Amino acid sequence: MKLLLLLSIAFAKEVGLQTQEILDTMNRNVGPIARCYERELKTYPALEGRMITDIEIDRRGKVLKALVESSDLGNEELEKCVTDTVLKLQFPKPRGKVAVRVRYPFRFTQNLKR
Repeated sequence: MKLLLLLSIAFAKEVGLQTQEILDTMNRNVGPIARCYERELKTYPALEGRMITDIEIDRRGKVLKALVESSDLGNEELEKCVTDTVLKLQFPKPRGKVAVRVRYPFRFTQNLKR
């Protein structure tokens, strides 16, 4: 079975959401993101790498923007699938009704020991 490993680090640039709330939301939605990776593995069996996303979350917890900040994947289809999936996520409402920007790293690998 091919696996996706999410790095357990997220950095909120503004107060409003706790790191654990971000991690919980991302980890609850690992299935659709893993499917993006598994779909591309069928064509590119050696595909592995890291991708950092820049996510903008509004005061209601809705994702307004999800962009690739950096990536060494070399696979635009996977990057697009991941950002499209992140755009559909619902986060908790940030405290103080402020918008939140998050840098979230993904690591895609078939071997969890790396």
